[in-house]
Amino acid sequence: MTMEKPQFERDIIYYIKRINKLLTIDFDKRVNKHGLTCQQARVLFYINQMYKQGNPVRQVDIENRFNLSKSTVSELIKRMEKNDLITKVKDKSRYVLLPTKHGTSIVDDIHQSHNKVIDKLYEGVNKEKQSELNNILEKMIENMEKEERENV
Repeated sequence: MTMEKPQFERDIIYYIKRINKLLTIDFDKRVNKHGLTCQQARVLFYINQMYKQGNPVRQVDIENRFNLSKSTVSELIKRMEKNDLITKVKDKSRYVLLPTKHGTSIVDDIHQSHNKVIDKLYEGVNKEKQSELNNILEKMIENMEKEERENV
């Protein structure tokens, strides 16, 4: 006979899913406002982040990072170049992808509005409780990742 988990232990899954759904809806709205798909936004963020770190991105890097086919990434890059989000530049014997000024300004705008969402998320929660929540969530992630590694 298995004992049923107390309600509060089951509710955490509901809350995590609900917050994830609300954040996803918000992210979709923010990227759509700029005429981007979610996939374009994720790739643009990646290219922008790697550029800031001094690590130019190649098409194959996007294929590997996002587990996408060569043809899918090729089309994605063409659309993003056409929309002035990124540019392809020859670097020695290879092409690298760099964010344009327009692409960078979109990333900055989305990050700025994302920070407002985070502020809203934590509204009414003091810094101590925020830190405690972050620590608990980090531990939960660590526990799940450990289990995943052990079950491989």
